[in-house]
Amino acid sequence: MAKEMMIRTSGVGRLEIFGICTVTGAKYGVEVDFNGWKRWKEGELIQKALPDLDGDQREFLISGYTPAEWERLFPTFEDEDD
Repeated sequence: MAKEMMIRTSGVGRLEIFGICTVTGAKYGVEVDFNGWKRWKEGELIQKALPDLDGDQREFLISGYTPAEWERLFPTFEDEDD
């Protein structure tokens, strides 16, 4: 089941895409350029359509997972030899 994400305008030519993090309970959102969002939804690679976003922001738009949820799903383990 996909996570619920909401979209609203955030100024001229901007959108805010947001959802609630299941780990922290906090709202997590990303603000994007409308034209870039539209190009991505029409098939352009997200990193080309929205180049100002970092990896966590792109992942949220693609999967709906916040950085905290991603870390819970795929924890990073420290090397025991360090």
